[in-house]
Amino acid sequence: MEYKNRGEYSTALRSLEYFIYASLCFFVPFFTSQQIFTGTVVNCAIVLVSLRFKRMYSYPLIVLPSCAVLLSGFIFGSLTRYLVYMLPYIIVGNFLLSRMIYSNKNKFAGNIFGIIAKIAIIFIPALIMIKLTILPAAFLFLMGAMQIITAVSGSVIAQTIDKIKWNCLKN
Repeated sequence: MEYKNRGEYSTALRSLEYFIYASLCFFVPFFTSQQIFTGTVVNCAIVLVSLRFKRMYSYPLIVLPSCAVLLSGFIFGSLTRYLVYMLPYIIVGNFLLSRMIYSNKNKFAGNIFGIIAKIAIIFIPALIMIKLTILPAAFLFLMGAMQIITAVSGSVIAQTIDKIKWNCLKN
């Protein structure tokens, strides 16, 4: 497993770290019905992998959470069936978040641009589908404000973890 910033960080630890992020992305939706918690954890994991691992390692983390939410039916309850319409946009939104982090030398700018791109690609189709009465109005909050909250929270937590981790590794 290749790591963007090599150092004295062993292959076994990198593999374990990646396994933890991927496991969190898949399993958290099965154990909680709180979108704010699940979304924050997933966004945090995507940002952490995007900051330190090669691009190909982010792809499973982009798709796994959406599949898990759909399989569990836990987070959206009776609205889960409508989630099928939003899955492609959520996956593309997660991809854009990751891609913007990879594309920008400035981690902070990459996160900001990624969050904006993610929110736009998720919120605009949700708004259109609500106007067309394909989705219930509840999705306006779920795919708008909640996405902003979880993307920003996950990104801030990821940046903090990354800074602490690399400060510890330097010493």
